[in-house]
Amino acid sequence: MLQPQQGKILTVFSPKGGVGTTTIASNLALALRIKKHKVLLIDANNQFGTVTLFFSVRPRNSIIDLISRIDELDAEILKEVITIHEASGLEILAAPPRPEMADQVNGEGFGKLLTYLRRYYNYIIVDTPAYLDETTLTAIEKADINVLLSSLEIPSLRNVNAFSLLYQALGYNPRKIVFVLNHYDRKAGISLERISESLNMEIFMALPLDDKLVLRDAVKRGVPVMVDNQSHLFSKNIYVLSTKIQEKITQMEEVVV
Repeated sequence: MLQPQQGKILTVFSPKGGVGTTTIASNLALALRIKKHKVLLIDANNQFGTVTLFFSVRPRNSIIDLISRIDELDAEILKEVITIHEASGLEILAAPPRPEMADQVNGEGFGKLLTYLRRYYNYIIVDTPAYLDETTLTAIEKADINVLLSSLEIPSLRNVNAFSLLYQALGYNPRKIVFVLNHYDRKAGISLERISESLNMEIFMALPLDDKLVLRDAVKRGVPVMVDNQSHLFSKNIYVLSTKIQEKITQMEEVVV
């Protein structure tokens, strides 16, 4: 067990579906695991979570089994519920098995669970849906870093702007957001500087447009690129992203001290 509150929570969110949130969350978790950290990946898409498909694992239990026992949690209960991806050692907390069970996960219970899990993991990666339910808002509020994801598509950028305004209105710490542009294509005719100015938001990192067939095949086979091919451009960029996030957390802690 780690010291209380030692673990860091990284929430991956996009206000637009289809931009690669689960892919980024899964491979980011793997990048941190490769660095020998103890990492938990939580599927917080309580209606239609797909994290387990990305890893080709079949969980016996889900987040419901922890939420329902939130006041009696211990290491043994966690061991019963958490699924381990044998090839990497990454630990996964699956979403509810059926959509109608989603309402069994509430914001208050999820918040307590995140606080508790900090004791056991260096990093907790939360994969979220593209809408702001209680669980997603709790994940954003509790996070040490929020990875805000977008593609170059206008609807995606527009939704990021709307979310940014809401985030500020809710009084959340703007330094906790890192804006990551996924599938960036230099040939698209719009510069990173222009996007940054338009959104009034610094682009933390731009992940270049890559061979989507590689990522699609990874999902189809249930073997993430970070496991199957660490030398691939996508894997290298995710590794860099993980390092930059770690550095930002360190800088933020130094400022607080």
